[in-house]
Amino acid sequence: MKRILLVAATPYEIAPIIKHLEENGQKLSYRRFKLGSDEIDVLITGVGMVACMFALCRYPHIENIDRIIQVGIAGSYDTNIELGTVVEVIKDRNADLGVEEADGSFTSVFDLELSDGNMFPYQIGWVHNKDDFKLPFKKCVGLTVNKVSGSLSSIEKTKKAFKEAEIESMEGFSVLYFCNMMHIPCIQLRAISNYVEPRNRENWAIEAAISQLKYGFLSALDI
Repeated sequence: MKRILLVAATPYEIAPIIKHLEENGQKLSYRRFKLGSDEIDVLITGVGMVACMFALCRYPHIENIDRIIQVGIAGSYDTNIELGTVVEVIKDRNADLGVEEADGSFTSVFDLELSDGNMFPYQIGWVHNKDDFKLPFKKCVGLTVNKVSGSLSSIEKTKKAFKEAEIESMEGFSVLYFCNMMHIPCIQLRAISNYVEPRNRENWAIEAAISQLKYGFLSALDI
């Protein structure tokens, strides 16, 4: 038996998953289910890095968890990734930790030498997922932001500062950092709800992305 902690920022993002657990599993308590031989605890953290990290640190049964699976929607810098696609984030970083220079450019705390970008759990400023579960999803580099990119100027600055980044979310870095520090195997799955472009919600596909998260989560349970 594995004990899984399902982590999401909002109940909305995992509503189809909860419905599946209720219909196909056994409800053990308010936010704990049994599906097959697995026990699944559900943790709704709230939006953003601080809320996510606080919720993880306050979770009372963390020593009993065998694996954390984080799911949620995300924006993609790569327009070759179709909306609704589920991707696995294999490394992530805090995009906002640093200073804005007078010319509008960004300098990270690592480039400022205020923090060591190669001190565990960092590798050149990034936090990697050391666990490879061979999931059938595109592996992506994530970027975690406090402010979702919505103007052309800010998008271009972000792309210039973090050329590797393929998607952006608001909590992914927190989970990878926490799991590295606590030595807990983890998986971060994101379904692409929109492209990172000048903000236009009419172009977003949130419902399609959320519906695909259920299949992504169930795939992660099978390994």
